[in-house]
Amino acid sequence: LAPVADCKNRTVNLNQYGSASITASNIEDDSYDNCGIDNISASPTSFNCSNIGANTVVLSVTDDSGNTGTCNAIVTVKDVHKPNISCLQNKTLTLNSNCQAVMPDYISNASVWDNCSVVITQSPAAGTILTGAGSVKVTLTATDPSGNQSSADFYLYMKDGVAPTAICKNVTAVLGSNGQVLVTPSMINNGSFDACGITQMDVPYNCNNSFDCEDVGNTFQVTLQVKDAAGNSSSCTSTVTISGGTLDSDCDGVMDGCDESPGGDDTVDNNHDGKPDCAYKPSYSSIISDWKCGNNKVYICHATSSNGNPTNTLCVSYSS
Repeated sequence: LAPVADCKNRTVNLNQYGSASITASNIEDDSYDNCGIDNISASPTSFNCSNIGANTVVLSVTDDSGNTGTCNAIVTVKDVHKPNISCLQNKTLTLNSNCQAVMPDYISNASVWDNCSVVITQSPAAGTILTGAGSVKVTLTATDPSGNQSSADFYLYMKDGVAPTAICKNVTAVLGSNGQVLVTPSMINNGSFDACGITQMDVPYNCNNSFDCEDVGNTFQVTLQVKDAAGNSSSCTSTVTISGGTLDSDCDGVMDGCDESPGGDDTVDNNHDGKPDCAYKPSYSSIISDWKCGNNKVYICHATSSNGNPTNTLCVSYSS
């Protein structure tokens, strides 16, 4: 009579080198023979990554007379070792003129080890369009056939190396009621732009952008400087013409913003001191004789309430 072979199933894990083995005793359960068992063997007993999953192993039991009985055991091979993936150093990517860059493929740069084969994926995937300055976390993930995974991260720093485009326009700056005007960036900017965004526009401190009555009728070159978040900058120049405005309430030819004697005639300068007599009282000796009416007295034009004669001439003391 042949022996009765009795099997039991078993699970084994691949080692770090991707191999595993069993002996006949690992799957033999309670085999017996009426005259005694001489030998027990199993086949196969060695496994590798290609055997992951369920494997049929035959157990052979032989007695002293050479009779053999067999049974089948299911040996399940598992891989429980995670891949080992090393981190990459952080990298820098330069944005183009549209403030964009294409994500490179870094999979080939990864250093990976596993006892079995692996598939490496990247997130964000190669070819992804990246927009805007800043940083992007890139993750490389190694996955083996058993679903074991390991990941490594590094950062991709997006560098904006493109300067803004500064565009100026020529303007006329009108003095205010205080006789001054400050030329601001918004006055001379004509659509300056940057794909990644403009963060600052100013007139440099060494550029004159404050004007007053002495500048009326003249033109000046005013510089506009434009900067983006990365510190890239460019500039343009505007020709600024200074105007006193168009309002002349007292009709003396001097615009109100620069009128030193509102209501009076700024052109009258009988003492030739370069200042209007209505605002800067001349000395008695410099007043023309036609305006004098006695010892230390002068004529003045006096407004009345009469509709028929709205003004009359009075002779008053010079010190009045």
